[in-house]
Amino acid sequence: MIEAVLFDADGVLQTTQASFLDELRSLVSEKDGEDFLKDVFAAEQPALVGEADFAEVLQQVLVRWHVSTPVNEVLLLWNRVDVVPGMLPLANGLRSKGVVVGLATNQQQYRMNHMVGTVELEQYFDHSFHSCQIG
Repeated sequence: MIEAVLFDADGVLQTTQASFLDELRSLVSEKDGEDFLKDVFAAEQPALVGEADFAEVLQQVLVRWHVSTPVNEVLLLWNRVDVVPGMLPLANGLRSKGVVVGLATNQQQYRMNHMVGTVELEQYFDHSFHSCQIG
């Protein structure tokens, strides 16, 4: 008998809206878009394991690329997620059968706070593990 199931968030329980990367790229010139994305995601890495504040490192990237959009507005792009239909009822169904259901995900603090406070994924799980909290 299965005693526990561990779900990942991105790509399993939720998807990032298709416009996410395009909106990030649009902050810089078309020719610089891909290099800018690489810089943003490289800067995010320490925040994913709780070693940096993502707003601070993102602000540094925005300054480096001469982006005038405020960091708080850019951070909002990470909140654009859609819950995959059927996955949360699946988690609830497993729990109702006595299976321990967990969530494990690589997130920086700002996106984790959105997932907990707005998407409310936590209510469907017995345990949750966010990389920014556990390293």
